[in-house]
Amino acid sequence: MLPKLASAGKKVALIERNKAMYGGTCINIGCIPTKTLLVAAEKDLSFDEVMATKNTVTTRLNGKNYATIAGTGVDIIDAEAHFVSNKVIEIQAGDEKQELTAETIVINTGAVSNVLPIPGLATSRMSLTQQASKTWTNCQKNLVSSVVEISVLNLQVSTTNLEVR
Repeated sequence: MLPKLASAGKKVALIERNKAMYGGTCINIGCIPTKTLLVAAEKDLSFDEVMATKNTVTTRLNGKNYATIAGTGVDIIDAEAHFVSNKVIEIQAGDEKQELTAETIVINTGAVSNVLPIPGLATSRMSLTQQASKTWTNCQKNLVSSVVEISVLNLQVSTTNLEVR
């Protein structure tokens, strides 16, 4: 959609807080990596192989999403943004600040993990959020993994018993 608007002569900017998140939650820390982890684990791969597979898939999709927009006339800005007024946003990258004004501003905030109020869950070393799973580096020998994804669109529960080599 953004490249189409830019090619139609519209001034278009995409502002992303984190370079690792181009393509959004589903591709980078949500459904795609979750399903990739489960499928890779079911193939009896080692933990390192499972994580390498997940990282390969998410890195490829992240890069593809970035490449789809780069060079199309869309200004890609790595920064944080917040509204100053209904048609003005302030973007900040490090110490540098800039204001952008537009008639139409589209917001896609992504998602954040919501840790359910189950006693001990928030402090458990075995509990991972979507964001934390991106950098998971080790796990126990036997792991029963229950993955719960909740979004506006669905509730998904996946359970698998992983024998980690």
